[in-house]
Amino acid sequence: MVDKNGNVLGKVSTATNYGFTIVTSAGYLMDMQWDGTCYPAQVYFTTFSGGVCGGTAYLNDGSGGGAVIWGKTAYWVGSKNSFMVPSTVETSGISLSVPFYAAGIDNPTCGGAGNDANGWLLKTITNSELGLPTTITAPLVLQ
Repeated sequence: MVDKNGNVLGKVSTATNYGFTIVTSAGYLMDMQWDGTCYPAQVYFTTFSGGVCGGTAYLNDGSGGGAVIWGKTAYWVGSKNSFMVPSTVETSGISLSVPFYAAGIDNPTCGGAGNDANGWLLKTITNSELGLPTTITAPLVLQ
């Protein structure tokens, strides 16, 4: 997949009318839309004050903990205005979800949560570290 400026975004693994999944040159798996944007992930935060999500970020696992994802999967987090990836990855390449207290939830904008939850601890990653250009310019072209 390349953008309007000829920047290679990655190798396409699947594509639908709604978007596609790529593996970037740095080996990260990520979903994108055809306009070069990403759907925001549902992410919990450990603090919520004044309508702002903060503190530690966790990707919602949707289950009771101990769920598994590929450790080199990137997610767009709206409250952080950045990509994030699992921060704890085992030598096998997987990341396990863990329990925590969720004060706020970004889904796709920040709101209060106030509940026990399970998810994957996240850390911020740059476009460069992901193997992406700083700016992705539509239209995108599948080559």
